[in-house]
Amino acid sequence: MTEAVTWSVTLKYPVTVRGTTYEKLDFRRAKAKDIAYYSDSKKQDGQKMLHMAARLGVNGFSDDDFGELDATDFTEIMELVGKQMGVKKGEDSEE
Repeated sequence: MTEAVTWSVTLKYPVTVRGTTYEKLDFRRAKAKDIAYYSDSKKQDGQKMLHMAARLGVNGFSDDDFGELDATDFTEIMELVGKQMGVKKGEDSEE
């Protein structure tokens, strides 16, 4: 079953992954199981957000693929993923 696209990010700096150039990345809304996974994850905050972007993405990007994004585009995606996960900007879950 294909996940419904509920939000998209137009990349300021398109990225080529496995021979395909992406100018826009699509994402689905977070589900309760995503939030539970995020909360239970022992990864560092940045790694968790990277993994959640891959988990919510519907373009088939892996964690490594998201690592190839320009920092400007990645920062925008992380802010939007954080909102989906209920993380407030500047909040540190490692306190």
